[in-house]
Amino acid sequence: MATIVGTVYLSGCNYQVGYDLLGQNTAGNYSTVRFYGILNVTGTYVSWSRGTASVWGASAGLATRYNRGSYTVVTQDVNIGHDNQGNYSGTISGSLSTTFVSGTASGGFSLPSIPRQANVTGATDFTDEQNPRITFSNPGGFRINARLEFGGTNIRRDNIPNTGSYTFNLTDSERNLLRSKTPNSNTMTVREVIATCIGGTTENYWSWQDKKMTIVNANPTFSTFDFEDINPKTIALTGDNQVNINGYSNIKVTIPVENKAIAKKSATMNKYRLSIGTSTTDILYSDTKDVSGTINSATSGTYNLYATDSRNNSTLVTKLAKKVIDYTPVNVNSVNATATRDSNGVGKKCTVSFDGTFWNGDFGAITNHLENITYRFKKTTDNTWVTGTSNITVTVDKNKFSFSGKLKSNNENPDEWDLDSTYNIEITISDTLSSSVLNLVLNSGIPTIALAKNGVGIMGKYDESAGGLLQIGSIPIDQYIQNIINKGGN
Repeated sequence: MATIVGTVYLSGCNYQVGYDLLGQNTAGNYSTVRFYGILNVTGTYVSWSRGTASVWGASAGLATRYNRGSYTVVTQDVNIGHDNQGNYSGTISGSLSTTFVSGTASGGFSLPSIPRQANVTGATDFTDEQNPRITFSNPGGFRINARLEFGGTNIRRDNIPNTGSYTFNLTDSERNLLRSKTPNSNTMTVREVIATCIGGTTENYWSWQDKKMTIVNANPTFSTFDFEDINPKTIALTGDNQVNINGYSNIKVTIPVENKAIAKKSATMNKYRLSIGTSTTDILYSDTKDVSGTINSATSGTYNLYATDSRNNSTLVTKLAKKVIDYTPVNVNSVNATATRDSNGVGKKCTVSFDGTFWNGDFGAITNHLENITYRFKKTTDNTWVTGTSNITVTVDKNKFSFSGKLKSNNENPDEWDLDSTYNIEITISDTLSSSVLNLVLNSGIPTIALAKNGVGIMGKYDESAGGLLQIGSIPIDQYIQNIINKGGN
């Protein structure tokens, strides 16, 4: 039964155009349609001396009389091509022309879509060790190809079964190809494609989803390295370059070429990173020679070495020192340390007192001990230091030491220090590994008030030879005042 899409109403009748879908050719992407021109007589009858009817470009002559009823007066069978998406919409037009009446009928119509391309309905992220799977619909039943597209190349499977899904069972060489296209990252975008071929092997349509491939289990192969303390001073104390004096040993790590790290899955080696305590250093990778790096004053006996590739994957190898010695440096108690003059602070002789602690353990080759105590001094107003000549011998009790004694100056009488000068004194206490410096100040010996048998001195000693009840700076008061007046008069 025809589908009517247009009607024109005339005297005693009307004229209609319509169509029937006779069939569709999927491969050819066209539909076979029959178009109709229909005369409907609504009165008792219509008549004319001559007339024609047309539809979709086809025409036919009319009889001269039609009684009440419906008459198909013209038909046309046509193959109509669809667009690339398998769709078609158009207009049907037809006319009735007689000596009595005439008119045109038209109307739009759409044909069912003809399935064309296959479409991807799902795809999977995958690792380089898995097989990616793609799902699709292929209502047209055409030949289809499947592809993985990446890095300017592809892995292709042609003429796959139309079963709604396909799994790429990758070969080793195909997996290596995927890996080779992402040497600097553990991930890569892979386009998973279904291509449709219509009427042969040439691809006409494509559908895809972009998914992520992840490189897994690709950390470099790396298993060992060499290490040694290269600080001559600490080696002399321990007698073993595999021992670490915490905070003092300089640890050198070496990776012999025969033990070099090897990158996996098309990555390249980048570097090594040595980490000891809070310190790190990078070591350039070499494929052909030994490489090494050093961390000075290592603060741990745990040596972590990371081998890192171009994807930033790393393998950690850890080694431990044979022994870690937690040595502590010499410590002087500066709060208790003093430098004083005799005669209640106004004498010419200097007495120094100090105490402290040191580590009295065994390094291995040598037991630690205090080795050397020296001093130097200078007047506070000078820039040049003078090396002291007194021997400072401390009293040692287990890990404690102390000293109280007089120090010499560099005067003609070295037992005396100038009364009118303030001195900086620097004392250095050393054991077999470290030193500690103690800074002291010896104040001048000028008294603020000096009481004597015959008078009082202010800001200086009382000069018995000058006399008087009161002296300022060892000058009698009357002379001191006269000196001020004389300076004012000038």
